[in-house]
Amino acid sequence: MDRLQPILDYTVFNFSVTRWAFVLLIVGLTVLLLGTLKRMVLKRLNTWSKLERLSWLNYVEALFEKPKIFLYLAVGLYMGLTLFEIRDEFVSHGYVAAQVLVIVQVGVWTSAVVTVLIDRYKLEVEDDEAQLTALSAVDFLMGLAVWSIVMLMILANLGFDITALIASLGIGGVAIALAAQKILGDLFAFFSIIVDKPFVRNDFINVDDCTGTIEHVGIKSTRVRSLSGEQLIFTNEDLLQSRIRNFKRMEQRRVVFQFGVTFDTDTADLELIPEIVAEILEAEEEVRFDRAHLSEFGESSLRYEVVYWVLSSEFRAHMDIKERLLLSLLDEFGSRNIRIAYPTRTVFLDGDSPRETSDTRSTAGAAA
Repeated sequence: MDRLQPILDYTVFNFSVTRWAFVLLIVGLTVLLLGTLKRMVLKRLNTWSKLERLSWLNYVEALFEKPKIFLYLAVGLYMGLTLFEIRDEFVSHGYVAAQVLVIVQVGVWTSAVVTVLIDRYKLEVEDDEAQLTALSAVDFLMGLAVWSIVMLMILANLGFDITALIASLGIGGVAIALAAQKILGDLFAFFSIIVDKPFVRNDFINVDDCTGTIEHVGIKSTRVRSLSGEQLIFTNEDLLQSRIRNFKRMEQRRVVFQFGVTFDTDTADLELIPEIVAEILEAEEEVRFDRAHLSEFGESSLRYEVVYWVLSSEFRAHMDIKERLLLSLLDEFGSRNIRIAYPTRTVFLDGDSPRETSDTRSTAGAAA
């Protein structure tokens, strides 16, 4: 023991070896305890995340896997230096080192959050190679931005004057932003599309007078395949500034249908027509009948208005139902001698007998 005493009394940076040994002990215990706590939390999160209602804990588990040993060292070093009151000009660098390690860990967490969010969106577009490539580029740019900020914070903690550097970066950023204003606008519009999801690939949309299916959503432009076959290309910013009608998300379709019968139709038949229409539509499985009324006296017919809902977003289903309705109406009206009106004009001459003439310009029924 007498031989060890000189060693224990030996000073390093004005503090004894014994005190430094206790500091290292605190560091070691901190690393051990935090590592054990991390394993326990990850084990519990892994169990809970397997439950369907707690599946979102997968993302929390991914973040808990990120703490590295240098974070434990930073916490242990700070606690050891504080508990044993080691204060010295040189030792103050230990606190700076701890702060730097914590900043690095915050950078790791932030980068992990960005990666998790982008990976989550990648699962929704895993069949679109172009969009996966674009998302990988976005992931790289976001990571570059995060670690650039981390480096600036580290330099500030190490005592460097970063004011001039930030000013230079700011001026350069403004110059780049002005030069690439349109490109940056499309890039931020791309982020808005990813987050807000006004449409996704394979959605059927209408923009102004253009209609088609979304084929590709890129960093700068979105491509739409029109009904006539050509490809329409919209910049992301222009597309979001337009009024978009997304038919893919339509759960049901409201249909307003009009037709006309001749003025000489018997009143009893006129009262019966709404019942005929209701009977035909209520027999359809994917239809919710709303109303049918004699709506107005037309120029050459008595006009009826029918409103019903098709409980499907498919356009083909809507047209099939309408076709069956028209054929059934023609069949029912034919059996009851109710005539579909066509454009006519009655001309009165000098005599008392009116003469009715047909307008030869159109023979199509008013229902068309």
